[in-house]
Amino acid sequence: IRRLFSLIERDGKALKNEEDKQIMERWLTRVRKITTAYTAAMFPILGLFLASPAIPKVLDFIKPLNETRALIYLYETEYFVDQDAYYVPILIHTYMTVPLSVGSIVFFDNMLGTFIHHACAMLEILRFGQIKFSFVGDKMLKFFNFFSNYLQRIHLDAEIKRIDNPVRLDRIRKNIIRCIHMHQNSLE
Repeated sequence: IRRLFSLIERDGKALKNEEDKQIMERWLTRVRKITTAYTAAMFPILGLFLASPAIPKVLDFIKPLNETRALIYLYETEYFVDQDAYYVPILIHTYMTVPLSVGSIVFFDNMLGTFIHHACAMLEILRFGQIKFSFVGDKMLKFFNFFSNYLQRIHLDAEIKRIDNPVRLDRIRKNIIRCIHMHQNSLE
């Protein structure tokens, strides 16, 4: 988990373009809303689940029966003791373990959602953001059509037929390499 957070931090520091930062912020806002809603839904449900053993006691108070109502256990388990005689210790054990389990599940679900949204943001930045080729030659347009989604915003006005400037050619190569590295990091 620490390594994934360091990768997210590294990717965040690598964003230089304002549009890229806006894309990342939009995805972060989205994941914040989703994880908040998920957490806000899970813990009240947990509270209702934990309150379910009290239902027989409440019903005995509201509408008593001539017989004892069955006890409600939160989950089936075997402690190799008489469960009715040790109902309260079993219930206390359940009250201590279930919130820990649900809390861990919610935490890891939220982390997974955060990592997935980060990867989606990085791939969207690659799709809409990093490199733009403005080639004039038809052959190169057909060849680079495959890369058109990834390679959109280099902002170079180079014609493929006349890339005799080594600095310009080097800049194109570096941007392509940077794009490939971002893609590999997103898949990591």
